[in-house]
Amino acid sequence: MNNDKIKSTILVAIFVSIASQIHVNLFSDGFIVALSVLIMAIFMYLLENVTPTYIAICSGMFFLMFDGKSLEVASYAALPDMVFFFTYAICYPLVYKVIIKEERNLINYPSALFLCDFLSNIAEMCMRSIQAGHNLIVVDTIVVLLVVAFVRTLIIQLVLIAVDRYTT
Repeated sequence: MNNDKIKSTILVAIFVSIASQIHVNLFSDGFIVALSVLIMAIFMYLLENVTPTYIAICSGMFFLMFDGKSLEVASYAALPDMVFFFTYAICYPLVYKVIIKEERNLINYPSALFLCDFLSNIAEMCMRSIQAGHNLIVVDTIVVLLVVAFVRTLIIQLVLIAVDRYTT
C-alpha cells in the first residue's frame, strides 16, 4: 500500500470515527444509526484509493482508542460496531464481484451500498443478540433496518449526485 493510500485511509478513518459520535439509538441500547456510514460511503466513492476493508480496520482501532475505557470494556462495547464495519468491508467487494459484475458508478453504487448497509446491520444485530443473550432480530427490526439502509443510501446518493453536478 502506497503512502497516499495510507494517508487517505487514516484520514477517512478519523472522519468516520468522529462521525460515529453523531448518532441516534434504535432497538437496543448501543444500536445506533450513525453518520459514520454516510461519511465512509461518500469517501469510498470519491476517493479511488480507499477501500472499506482498510477503513474498517483503522476505524475499529480508533473506536477502541478514543473510547476512554479499559481495552476489555471498550472492545466489548465496540464489538458490534466493528462487526458492522468488517461485514461492510467483506460485502462491498463481493457485491461488485458476484452480483453487480461491473465497475462502480453512480448508477450501481446505491445497490451495493443498500445491500452492504442492510447485511452489515443484520450482522451487528446478531452480535448484539449474542451479547444480550437473546434474539433481538424480529420482523419489525428487519423492516426498520431495511428503511435505515434505504434512507442512508438515498442520502449518500443525493450527496454524490450533488458533488458530481458541482464538479461538472
